[in-house]
Amino acid sequence: MLDIIHRVVYSQKELVNIRRLIPKESTIVLTTGCFDLLHDGHIESLRQAKDLGDLLFVALNSDISVKKNKGDKRPIIPEKDRLTMIMATKYVDFVVMFDEEVPFWIVDTLDPDIFVKGPDRTEADLRKRFPDIKQIHITDSKGISTSGIIEKIRKL
Repeated sequence: MLDIIHRVVYSQKELVNIRRLIPKESTIVLTTGCFDLLHDGHIESLRQAKDLGDLLFVALNSDISVKKNKGDKRPIIPEKDRLTMIMATKYVDFVVMFDEEVPFWIVDTLDPDIFVKGPDRTEADLRKRFPDIKQIHITDSKGISTSGIIEKIRKL
């Protein structure tokens, strides 16, 4: 397996170089997300994703990307802190940061064997966005969501 573990990737060039080092027989798993207010549902999704393959790549929305997707009041936790938390889990091998709304370049460059998302997405929706993905897996996040946590806090 690769000697480079727990690596943060900031560019397509870096990702291309890492992809070249991965043995052909390795199963590459990719998931994406903001991971704002990291919670047990996130950890469970990461665990399920890691169980599916040899290397787990997390495409992490930058603060710019979170704002594009969630609005000006998000993220709650800055990207450098979200990155630290994601990298601290034992499940994640690589994190790839991105500024776009949807990380098409990461999916195209990495060409993962399995693409993993939480239950807020459907396989049909993901197939429309990423028609060339080999396999899609929807995880169970135990019914926990960051939006739900934020709403609960607002009601206090």
